[in-house]
Amino acid sequence: MEAATALSRTDVQTALSRVCDSWNAGDPNSLAESYADDGRLIDPLGVSSRGRDAIAARFGEILGGPAAGSAALYYSHFSGARR
Repeated sequence: MEAATALSRTDVQTALSRVCDSWNAGDPNSLAESYADDGRLIDPLGVSSRGRDAIAARFGEILGGPAAGSAALYYSHFSGARR
């Protein structure tokens, strides 16, 4: 397993924005790209998918079914640095 890497606020904001853009475009493959090759998704229905291909397939099912026509919104507000 790789060591964890610290992310900046900009990194996190960019990643979350990319996920929202992918969701809103209905692009399951792009959504799955945010997961590691051996990543795991447990969706709100409790269905577990392991591996990027399985995750992309599950996102395709979700976006084509219960979440069809839905939209994702990301909003961030940082009020100052934490020490």
